[in-house]
Amino acid sequence: MVVGGLPIYRPDHCEAIANMALDMQAYMQEVENIFGESLQVRIGINTGPVIAGVIGIKKFIYDLWGDAVT
Repeated sequence: MVVGGLPIYRPDHCEAIANMALDMQAYMQEVENIFGESLQVRIGINTGPVIAGVIGIKKFIYDLWGDAVT
């Protein structure tokens, strides 16, 4: 999972994530051209408010909660 605009807000977070997804697809094509093997990646993008925080006592994990998180 990738999150845009955390921990520092950026007004272009949607555009940045969409550009990252396009870059990932382009890279998969480069891998196929170099190695002759087809790799596929499936990308879904969702937006919405989330709550983010660190949980744990011994092992800390940064986690997200909200309807936008699947």
